Amino acid sequence: MDQKLTDFGHDGTNLPVRCCAFSTATSLEPLLAVGGDSGSVSVWSLEKRRLRTMTPGAHDSKVIR
Repeated sequence: MDQKLTDFGHDGTNLPVRCCAFSTATSLEPLLAVGGDSGSVSVWSLEKRRLRTMTPGAHDSKVIR
């Protein structure tokens, strides 16, 4: 419908997000995982629209897949 529903930040570095993945398990809460140039990975609860967990430095370099 071309309407913004919410905004999600990443890790406070202002570096771009390069990849994202959605959970597909129907019995669990819907999640969005994002990674980017900082190597951090953030997991968001789509239902609650809040950060569930963040792992700074999860990768030694950019997360691109």
